[in-house]
Amino acid sequence: MNRLYDTVEPTVIDEDLLKQCIEEQGTASEAGRIAKKEGLDFSEVESLRLDFKNVLKIDNLWFFTNLVKLNLDNNIIEKIQNLDSLIHLEWLDLSFNNIEKIEGLDKLTKLKDLTLYNNQITALENMDKLVNLHVFSIGNNNLSQIDNVVYLRRFRELSCLNVAGNPFAEGDYKSYVVAHLPSITYLDFRLVSSHMREEAITQYQDAIDVIEHNERDDQKKQEKEISRIAEEKELREAFVDGLMSGQLFDDLFIEDVDGPKTQPPSTNDRSLRALQVKVL
Repeated sequence: MNRLYDTVEPTVIDEDLLKQCIEEQGTASEAGRIAKKEGLDFSEVESLRLDFKNVLKIDNLWFFTNLVKLNLDNNIIEKIQNLDSLIHLEWLDLSFNNIEKIEGLDKLTKLKDLTLYNNQITALENMDKLVNLHVFSIGNNNLSQIDNVVYLRRFRELSCLNVAGNPFAEGDYKSYVVAHLPSITYLDFRLVSSHMREEAITQYQDAIDVIEHNERDDQKKQEKEISRIAEEKELREAFVDGLMSGQLFDDLFIEDVDGPKTQPPSTNDRSLRALQVKVL
């Protein structure tokens, strides 16, 4: 692990460090000279390098609202956090840190390239919002279960994947990965041949059939839930919230103060429900 802070004081991401990094990476360009002369506007920065700074905590990046590329590799970061404002980020490098869990990425919906190489991660999770992910490096971590990679099927644009160096990445793991991730073109920096893909799919066809069947069922459930939510929203906007559940009928009957007086003696819950059906 990169626990350098046992002997070296961790670096804090503050305004001075940010200014220094921006000026250093831009001194050779016109933007760098203007920054030194006229001052910095963090909201205009599109690329930022904070690698090899002994950073322990991701912080104070809120003003970089137009950032597209961020290097935070080769530090001592233990947690992915405080990135929600970076909504335009497309490239994020967090390799060579001490991260144990994937989290804090929900707002980075434009992210295309994510590198978490050489950390302490044990599971693939909390990435559902990264719908535009193309490149993902998760090699040299602590993934022990090969079925972790099935989680990556949701990323339809994922074409480049690195998993080498994990405990599960031994033996014929590549066939499993290729068979279960049909969008992958490059695995561990090598092109996936059509022959390899065909053999892999044949080997795991039964398992893939089960997964695809479950995915179709889940898709139907999601579509049904989306439809239900849309219908409820439409009813609310029409000021008839609760119509589908019968709540509107119940409310009207309860609010009728003369109801108990005019109700025939033979009327019971069953007849009321029959009336409700006719009304609705």
